[in-house]
Amino acid sequence: MNDTVKVLLVDDEPGFLEQAEIFLKKEDERLDITTVPSAEKALDIIDEDDHDVIVSDYQMPDMNGLEFLKEIREEREVDIPFIIFTGKGREEVAMKALNLGADRYLQKGGDPKSQYGVLAQAITREYKRWGIEKEFEENKRKIEELHSVASRLMSCESEDEAYDITIEAAEEILDYDYCGIAEERDGEYEIKALSSNFDLEETQDKDFYEESIDTEILTEEENVLIDDIDEAEIDIHDPILDNQSFRSVISLPIKDIGVFQAISEVPGYFGEEDLKMAELLISHLSNTINRIRSKKELRKKEKLYRKIFETTKSAIALLNEDLNIHLSNESFKTLTEYYWKELKGVDILNLVVKDDRETVKEHCANIKENPDVVPDQFPVRVLTDNRNVRPVMMTIGYTKEEEKYVVSLITTGDEG
Repeated sequence: MNDTVKVLLVDDEPGFLEQAEIFLKKEDERLDITTVPSAEKALDIIDEDDHDVIVSDYQMPDMNGLEFLKEIREEREVDIPFIIFTGKGREEVAMKALNLGADRYLQKGGDPKSQYGVLAQAITREYKRWGIEKEFEENKRKIEELHSVASRLMSCESEDEAYDITIEAAEEILDYDYCGIAEERDGEYEIKALSSNFDLEETQDKDFYEESIDTEILTEEENVLIDDIDEAEIDIHDPILDNQSFRSVISLPIKDIGVFQAISEVPGYFGEEDLKMAELLISHLSNTINRIRSKKELRKKEKLYRKIFETTKSAIALLNEDLNIHLSNESFKTLTEYYWKELKGVDILNLVVKDDRETVKEHCANIKENPDVVPDQFPVRVLTDNRNVRPVMMTIGYTKEEEKYVVSLITTGDEG
């Protein structure tokens, strides 16, 4: 909120306007008073210039205070504080004013110092209350929009897309003019995304941001908010910083990824709420990047495991928790003689003789309850597709991540 409060004072009595302006400024030097002799002229001024508070008389020719208030609220949709300040003390007028959206109803009269002191206090209080409500509503809006951004990030399949969405949100929702994301690789920072007012095709812009990212700020483990870089207790030698190209900084390390940073040429541009909103946004980004990287790593492992699975001479199958076969390799099909048949969905218990089925079920239950122990080998007899009985050593493991059993078979003797 601004230190100066711009007040539009509307009254058809010139003497009152002159007196009110003098006394209000004496009461509070922060009040910047604009006086207007009619509601019609006040509407013209409102269209041309912004004000923080409107103070209006009730009884005025052509358009009275309530008609003026109705025009302000319903037609112009102006929601700044509106105070009726009038010599008319009728209760029905006061009630109608409040119902139309007036914030205060005050009566003129009495000692000038006293009445203008009350009015000045009402102006500053209503302005402060309005500012708090607006800040609350704005923060609520930002949080709701950031949650919407989180949904978009959840569907991202690439890191670059996630970075672009984050920067777009920082610009449009958080209203940061200059911001960027850099990844850390072996102590070096590489720019991955910049706000739209940086032209990545222009080397100068990229150099500006890279020089703006000070190493000492980035190595901080905690989030950093600097109101004025010139007054910060940080040893900075960057030429960009020396010539004061920017003054305010938000810097958030993104764990195991890099850093997000917003900068402004205006001292004190960022506040604690900006820092909190940035933290919320970056937490969504961090979760997204870690998910994408975990997915990439999992695909690499799956590719490796599948290669091993398919080329190993051991007979291996993956079972779902209901003990139905999810996947089996060629060696497993060879051992069980299911050469040309699909084993997916087949109950593993149907591949062993009846007397051994309880043993298999018990081992599955035990290894699921204690998945970190080294699984034991135990003998079972496999009933092949050709109705041959083949003695094997079976090993069963369990992976919590995939919720799958891993079964391997090794033949031990002649068929029965």
